[in-house]
Amino acid sequence: MGGASSRSAAANPSTPTPICGCSRRATRRAPCRDGAWIVYTGRATASGPGDVILTRPDGSASRPLAADPTANEEAARPSPTRDEVAFISNRDGSPDLFVMDLAGGTARNLTRSPDREESAPRWSPNGDRIVIQVQPYAPGRHDLPGDRVVVVDREGRSLLDTDGRMADWMPPWPGSD
Repeated sequence: MGGASSRSAAANPSTPTPICGCSRRATRRAPCRDGAWIVYTGRATASGPGDVILTRPDGSASRPLAADPTANEEAARPSPTRDEVAFISNRDGSPDLFVMDLAGGTARNLTRSPDREESAPRWSPNGDRIVIQVQPYAPGRHDLPGDRVVVVDREGRSLLDTDGRMADWMPPWPGSD
């Protein structure tokens, strides 16, 4: 994937840019563990709702993995050890953490928290845990105090819940990235 679009996306992964052969704009591209696929948030417009898209590195075989027409789905992160992806979706009302198999199927809501908004999922290096940023949720409000960092297992059980903020760009696990 050459060209100016690829270079500018590497400099700022949150800037929506086209991927070769795809009609949607891509943010937060991440290679899957075998390198044969890339998962990303695809948007029809730069600020529109997102879908989780799976594509080959050259842009071929692109397909929606999680694309609920009524939801915003974003922040897709492939597992480092399994063929699955964690992502954030508001398909059940509030932005929750979901996990889905790369082959497709039904996405599992791990958090089901109508009073919280999850963001920035990151897998542990062994793929058994996911850390997320959590804020209180109220539609239309983004200024509520009470930021938290939460670690859940693959079934959504909370293993750690502590005050604070996690930088979206920062690897949360010692020795990762």
